[in-house]
Amino acid sequence: MTTKKKSVNKNTVPKSQLELKLSFPLEKDWNTLIKRFKLSDVQANNLTIILQQIINDFDHFRNTMAKVPERSQLVTRLKRIERILGTLSLELKRTEQELSHLLPHDIGSFIGKSMTFTALGDALGKDQFPMSVDLEIERMIAAIKKVGQKTIDKFGEPRREALGIANSHILVPYLVEGIHKPMRLWVELDRKNKGGRTPNLLRRYLAYWLIYDAENIFGRKPTVSQLGKFVEFAEAIFSACRLPTLGLDKILPGIVKQVREDKKLYGDQIRTQEFKLHIFVEEPK
Repeated sequence: MTTKKKSVNKNTVPKSQLELKLSFPLEKDWNTLIKRFKLSDVQANNLTIILQQIINDFDHFRNTMAKVPERSQLVTRLKRIERILGTLSLELKRTEQELSHLLPHDIGSFIGKSMTFTALGDALGKDQFPMSVDLEIERMIAAIKKVGQKTIDKFGEPRREALGIANSHILVPYLVEGIHKPMRLWVELDRKNKGGRTPNLLRRYLAYWLIYDAENIFGRKPTVSQLGKFVEFAEAIFSACRLPTLGLDKILPGIVKQVREDKKLYGDQIRTQEFKLHIFVEEPK
């Protein structure tokens, strides 16, 4: 007698991902934690907000993971595009010194005319709005009474084109990396969706935000060389949230360094949902 194999839904999120859940401490454990570390009402409230936000982040993460398709022709093709873009991005970095001599002027002209002054400023790291733009717009309004976006764009086109030609060696890698980065994140999310270190992921994420907001909760910033008291505090929170604490002291120094670097490089961007997904998958930003 042959047994019929149970069909598997390829779009089902692995059970380990669905169980990737953080629970708020029970009232008794919560009160014990507050008293043990003598947290003020403000500190306790800050900790409550942070834990609730982390719980919401995990809900968002699970929902995002559920929408990531499993292996299919579409997935294979998207991964192929991601690899090609990654190779192109790497090659552009390798030829960084010679790139200004390699790219035809037409490329810079097209890019410059396609981008806004704001986007050009973001790419080049400096405000690129013409000094006379306000006066010119006022002059046009006085002359033709009504000025639309197309008129304003037309006015700035020569300047944008000139910026594109002069800086194509910066703008081409900037745009390629801008396209590649979200695709790289998508591919990494798909990889996580097939299993992996989900318990460590939860522990790392909770630790990341405890360190990030440590001053608002614990009253001091944790440093790599002075983690003793903070480790004790973090272990108490993990225990109250019913998470294992074994080895926590080993991973905290590396996360302290990561948080410090992220704050320096990305500022308020860290709190955006896209950046949080990068923290989850441990991918370069």
